[in-house]
Amino acid sequence: MSVAPSASPSPRSAAEVDAVSRWPVLWLLAKAAGWLALGLVLMAWAWGQLLFPGALGTSAWNSYGRLWPAAQHVLFYGFATQAGLALGLWMLARLGGVGLQQRWLTCLGGALWNLGVILGTVGILAGDATGYPLWGAPIYGSGVMWAGLAALGVSAWFTLQQRARPAVYPAQWWAMAGVFWLFWLMTVGLVLLHCAPPRGVMQVVAGTWLANNLLVLWLSAAGLAAVFYFVPRYSGRPLHSVAMSKTVFWVVAVFGTAGGFHFGLPVPRWLPAVSAVADLLMLVAALALALNLHQTLGGQYRGLWRQPGLGLSLFGALMWVVAVVWQAAVSRPALQEVVNLTFLTAARPTLWMLGFALPVLAGGFMYVVPRLACGGEACTCTLSRGMAGCLMAGAVLWALGLLWAGNAQAGVLADWRQPFMTAVTAALPGLKLAGLGLLIMTVGGTALAGAVIYQGSRAMFQAVRTSCCPAPTSPAREVAA
Repeated sequence: MSVAPSASPSPRSAAEVDAVSRWPVLWLLAKAAGWLALGLVLMAWAWGQLLFPGALGTSAWNSYGRLWPAAQHVLFYGFATQAGLALGLWMLARLGGVGLQQRWLTCLGGALWNLGVILGTVGILAGDATGYPLWGAPIYGSGVMWAGLAALGVSAWFTLQQRARPAVYPAQWWAMAGVFWLFWLMTVGLVLLHCAPPRGVMQVVAGTWLANNLLVLWLSAAGLAAVFYFVPRYSGRPLHSVAMSKTVFWVVAVFGTAGGFHFGLPVPRWLPAVSAVADLLMLVAALALALNLHQTLGGQYRGLWRQPGLGLSLFGALMWVVAVVWQAAVSRPALQEVVNLTFLTAARPTLWMLGFALPVLAGGFMYVVPRLACGGEACTCTLSRGMAGCLMAGAVLWALGLLWAGNAQAGVLADWRQPFMTAVTAALPGLKLAGLGLLIMTVGGTALAGAVIYQGSRAMFQAVRTSCCPAPTSPAREVAA
């Protein structure tokens, strides 16, 4: 877990690091915020088409079958992945005590990444999707994103290599490993699902494996890097145990790659069996994360509402634990026979994105954007609390609604005498509750995106007008990771 730093002077101050890293990171975060608003609107629109077919239009691009994968593509790649990369680059620079290296590659990679997301979204809406979960973009979209990721990865590596502090903190493990895992996964996706696709059942194996690893490896890396960095800084307390952090890291790295296969897939029987064991062992990582964060806070949870960023980070970590427990539960063979082909299994990707990644990355936005835009402290205003409340309440309603709908479906489908439409009718109340949660998240996410874009635009306008950098940030709350 160590990468030897090259010879460098003493570490730079936080204000100096932010002055060097300011514009590339702020630009990536503003782009990610814009994609967040668009993705939530597309997802809410698609959910409306599911509940009220034809009420919002009957065009081919406006159907649920195209809107939903387009929304997932925008949220996963446009928002979650781009925000995770931007925050990861900023954390590597901050913890290393060195400015962001090869900033021109960061800007080039960000431009290519956003172009690829645009091409992929247009391709999906035009009917050129691949049909693979979380890999719906055609090759002219995913190929451009791969090139952008390569440039961003080079910048991340040089930033880690040129660090002025010899120690490597948990957030740096996750950030750098996440970049490596994402590049590896996207390379595998391009080769196995575009350039040289396998035949027969191996297409199902490759597509399922890739989708699971994009969630469990990459999204966990991006989100947990933010958790291990921002929770100590919001709370002003150092991380309780580095050993527990290593436990979470290695359990996810070793066993997270083997999950995702359930017994309803047309694959060899041993794959779901191995996947069920791997999902069960992931509970060790969930327990270690929960204990580590609890001890870091000293069991003191009063006053979280005064720090919406801390509340979002802890809520996202809790939802990561819930997602791991959910997956371990539904992968049991006896239960899989009941919940297969219901919303209990279909909800998994959105639970990771909306329940875990969105709150955690939003908490990072509230810490980083004010520092880069105006040299201020983390957001604690009433608007920030309202946005955090919407994101958390919406995620809870979304999860409860899908749990309700999936349970109702499973109860009806278990009786072979019941017609299929009875299961659809039984799921409607839960789906409407989930839709309400999605609307609430859309309001909070759109407000967050507007605030980020406004602060970034105002900072750029002031910089052009006065040709000066923001005031230095106060180092009072900087604590060891």
